[in-house]
Amino acid sequence: MSDVYRLHQKSDPVVVVPYRAEWPAEFLRRARALRAALGDAVLRIDHIGSTSVPGLAAKDIIDVQAR
Repeated sequence: MSDVYRLHQKSDPVVVVPYRAEWPAEFLRRARALRAALGDAVLRIDHIGSTSVPGLAAKDIIDVQAR
């Protein structure tokens, strides 16, 4: 089996959890840390993915897009 295949192979089940009210605050904490580290190298830092939708169940992973 190639190393590339092993890196992309998923063995853990996907777990979707009910919406968590702390997700927006968690994103803001991460966004502030990214802004401090990257400064003007990025124009925007956005909360994307299912955790950014209020009330929506999602995987408990905060997705961030920096551009």
